[in-house]
Amino acid sequence: MTIFGESAGSASVTFFPLIDGSEGLFRRCIAQSANIAYCDTMEHGIHVTQNFLTATGCQTMDELMELTTEQLVEAYQKAAVIDKNCLLGTANFPLLDGITLPEDRAVMYEMWGDEKRAKLDLVIGSTLDEIRYFVPSEGGEEDFANTLRWIAKRDRAMLNNQEKVMYDEFMATLANESELKRLEQYCNDINFRAGNTNMAIRHSADGGNTYMYFMKSPVTTKELGVIHAAELPYLFDTPLEDPMGSGKIVSNEDCEFRHVIKEMWTNFARTGNPSTNKYEWNKFSGDDRQTMVFDDAIGMQKNLFGRREDLMMSWAERLGNGSSKRVC
Repeated sequence: MTIFGESAGSASVTFFPLIDGSEGLFRRCIAQSANIAYCDTMEHGIHVTQNFLTATGCQTMDELMELTTEQLVEAYQKAAVIDKNCLLGTANFPLLDGITLPEDRAVMYEMWGDEKRAKLDLVIGSTLDEIRYFVPSEGGEEDFANTLRWIAKRDRAMLNNQEKVMYDEFMATLANESELKRLEQYCNDINFRAGNTNMAIRHSADGGNTYMYFMKSPVTTKELGVIHAAELPYLFDTPLEDPMGSGKIVSNEDCEFRHVIKEMWTNFARTGNPSTNKYEWNKFSGDDRQTMVFDDAIGMQKNLFGRREDLMMSWAERLGNGSSKRVC
């Protein structure tokens, strides 16, 4: 079968083929805006659980079972504030338990490059302004910017000396951008792009059919850009209200992308090749990193992010997704 998903669904798509006993279940995977970086260590899981128990006042599972849904939600929100254990309170990633998933995140990247996974066809990609999806929930531009500053500062502090030099070089590649844009690109890359590219390079190197995409258009709104999940209203014909609360219906224009993405996803599920009669989608490889770019003009481009991408991958594999507060 073909499995596909976006965000947490996309991360799940990249986890499922790694689980013992899954061989033969999946033939093709479409991973939209998340990857195997979306997991946490057991130590982090214990840390978050302790915060949650503190917020509830409970000590046992029986006591937790007595709480109402409202009490559980309130406790979850309180736990996220105790020590800012995660961005947006989403301390809910799968754990590297050594049972369902390996204990080491690096092993999962290796598995996506091994002979077993080479039988799978993969489409994987991201959007231009992924991280700006969180502007509304963070309370607006100022609070959003402060959160990104916190993430970047925290991450750099966790790097070794060599990695810090590479981090600084990464930021230098964005020297012509504003501080906020540099921070956005950092968070876009560590949360979405670095893991995608790492997986795609490994999978394609072992012969796995791999297709990469990058969405630069259409925008969700002019203010937010092409945010996380921007493709979904076009893929499923489900326009949405402006996330910033204006009440306007957005993502409802009848554009080329609306028709193309449906055809490409369907073709891939049916044949393993997302190309259409109008658009040829070349396979990705680590040599030229060919990518289908959805913009005003749709087509293939090579090496979109240059050295910046390689610099990020050097530490992103170890640190993983950027939203968890890494306590270990």
